[in-house]
Order: sequence, then structure tokens, then C-alpha cells
Amino acid sequence: MDFTLSHQLWLFTFLVVIVALAALYFYYYQRSEKKQPSRNAYLEALKYMAEKDYRRAIEKFKEAVRTDSSNIDAYLKLGDILREEGLARNATRIHKDLTLRGNLSEEELQKVWYSLALDYWSAQKYDKAETFFKKAFDARYRTVEAVMYLVKIYTMRQNYKMAYEVLKNSPLKNDAKIQRRMALYKVMEALEENKGRESRMMMRDAIKIDESCSAAYAYIGDSYLKEDRLDDAINIWTEYCQKYPSKAHVLFSRLEKAWYEKGQFSKIEELYLSILKKDPENIPALMAITGFKRKKGDYEEALTLINDTQVAEQYEELIKAEEARIIFDKGQFKEAAKRMLDLLDNYLPEQTYLYACAKCGHKSEEPFWKCPKCHSLNLEI
Repeated sequence: MDFTLSHQLWLFTFLVVIVALAALYFYYYQRSEKKQPSRNAYLEALKYMAEKDYRRAIEKFKEAVRTDSSNIDAYLKLGDILREEGLARNATRIHKDLTLRGNLSEEELQKVWYSLALDYWSAQKYDKAETFFKKAFDARYRTVEAVMYLVKIYTMRQNYKMAYEVLKNSPLKNDAKIQRRMALYKVMEALEENKGRESRMMMRDAIKIDESCSAAYAYIGDSYLKEDRLDDAINIWTEYCQKYPSKAHVLFSRLEKAWYEKGQFSKIEELYLSILKKDPENIPALMAITGFKRKKGDYEEALTLINDTQVAEQYEELIKAEEARIIFDKGQFKEAAKRMLDLLDNYLPEQTYLYACAKCGHKSEEPFWKCPKCHSLNLEI
């Protein structure tokens, strides 16, 4: 009897196991069969995306998420393509819905934050974009890209302190170009403070970040002028010109005005000649000294300087124009007119040296570090 009961229990257990295995097999088989079309659609979508065939990619990503709603990457890429196609609102809705899911991994959530930030950026909703770029940055996801977008947002708001802080705390802080930007932000922050000595200290901090920061030297001198410290202004400006002759031209107009005020006209000539001695092909210095001599009536000296200087081909027309002006001022009008007509045939620039904004194209005879039109910063001078 015990043997019969044990035999029956064993047989029952065996049948239960067989049934369970069969159920598991059919469950996973059907599930994999269901996912297979989704997997194929997803792979096709990636292929079309790589080929920049966004219309077909969108169709296939939609097909992939219809058959498998757990494919987070398909949702992300679908939203990203819609944003690139100008449908930022649709992209935002898709990405925002993903944030409501409670089963996302940390990496998936970070990707969603970054995509949402780009959606809001495209829609010009910069406050919301800032929120999600900061989330991505704090999570150390796509840090470099997040930093640069945050910097753009703060620069548009003219919040230079925040722009500086973001870069200071980023992995980009040791990059030379980024340091130039950080120094300029520090200068702009100091200008907003407008507190004399305190602002100058901030500008000197900018020089510690970027020793060649021309804006810092320029505005430190301007600050001295406000306190009637003309000699200190001249000293800081000439210091920069001697250290960085290739960029000295940004301070020429300030120094000329200062020395004219002091009646020290010879100092102007000395500066330009010293720069040309260090850098014989310094076109702004050459134009400045010849213009200065022309106004003084030292025509032959101006012409000698021009003829003795080797210039790059791109500046030849500029030099010829200055030469024609000198000849005209000498009273040789016919010769000057002939030279000018020759130049006009080859196009004569309207201005000998213009500072231009790389972003909006605004032009000015005077150097500027913040564009007065679009407020973007000029890092090239």
C-alpha cells in the first residue's frame, strides 16, 4: 500500500513538472515571437536613421514601440528624430511620458533628461531646458554637451557669473579656449559690479585665468580713467601692447586719446615703432604709424615705412590704399587719383580695419568684447 501511494505521488509530481515546463515553453516562445517583429522594426529604424531617411525611420520606430512598449531606446530615438524634423512639441510629449515610468534604469533616465533638455531648447523654452541640462550635468551624463548648452543659456541672459561657475566646475576648465571664455565672463561680471577697485581685482583674476585677456587690460585702464588716474591707465595699456604686440591694436585708440590729452604725441610714435620692431608684419601697427605720420605731414617717412615693409598678399590692397592717401595729402592729386582708381577696379574695402561679430555680423571701427547688437562675446581679440 505504501509503495502504491508513493508511486502515485511520484507520478503526480512528474506530470505537474511536465505541464509547468510546457507552459513556460509556450509562454516564452509566444513572447519571443511577439518581440521578433519589434526587434526587426527597431533594427530597420536604426538603419534608416543612419542613412538619414528620417521618414522611414519614424515609421519603423513607431512600429517597434507599438509591438514592444518596453523598448525605451526606440522611444528616445523616435522623439529625437521628431525634434530634428521640427516637431519639438511631439518630441517633448514622447520624452516627457517616459519620465512617468517607474521602471527606468538610472542610465535610461539620464538619457531621457538630456533628450527633454534638447526638446525644450529647440522650442526656445530655455528655463525648462536649463532644468534638464542641469539634471544631466549633475548626473555626469553628456557633461560636455550639457555644459555648453547651459553656458549658451546663461550668456543669452547675460548672467556671466553663472556661465563662469558652470565652466569652472566642468571637465572643460583646463582647455585653453574655454579659459579665454572664462576670463571674459569674469571681466563682464566685473563690469556689471562697477565697483572700482573691487571690479579691477576681479579683472585681475581674469588675467590669472588668461594672461592675454585684452578685455581685462582695456577695462582696468577705463576704470583708472574714471578715477582720474590717467598715468595708471596708460601704464596698464602699454604693458599689454608690449606683452602681446599681435593683439595690441585693440588698445591703440585708447592710448592715442590718452597721450593726446597729456600732449605726449611722440609716445604714440614710439609705441608703434616698438611693436613693428618686435613684429615687422604687424599690419594694424603699420597702418597706425603711417596714418600718424601722414597727419603730421611726414609724408616721405610714411612712404618709406610702407615700402620697407613686407606684407602678406591679403593686405596688399590695404597698403596701396594708405599709400594713395599719403600721396594725395602730399598734393599729388593726379597720381593719387590714378592709384585709387586702380584700387577701385579691384574693390577697395570701405574701412581699413573693422571688428566684426562672428554671430550676427555687426561691424565696428572700435574693438568690442561683447557685441552691442546680439550680446555674444568676441573671444578672438
